[in-house]
Amino acid sequence: MLVIYMVILFIVGVLRVPVTVYWGPEQKLDAQKFVALWELQATDPHQTIDNYFPIYELNIVRVVYEILIISLLMYSLYLVLSNVRKSS
Repeated sequence: MLVIYMVILFIVGVLRVPVTVYWGPEQKLDAQKFVALWELQATDPHQTIDNYFPIYELNIVRVVYEILIISLLMYSLYLVLSNVRKSS
């Protein structure tokens, strides 16, 4: 169960983090999406928007909420399974 918890945390904390994408001097909002952590720096010239590099802003509060919710769910699942095992 600990392995499943670690895999889910890896997915939420590294492979799929919520970001907001801004671009240009006026900081125009382009999109809100999920990207891998290593995609937060856009250095590829083919990924520009009107010759401006997009700025990825990590939504840290949402990441913390997701981790807390996953932790609470896994802890409650652990408690339920441990009570089932004791009653058997």
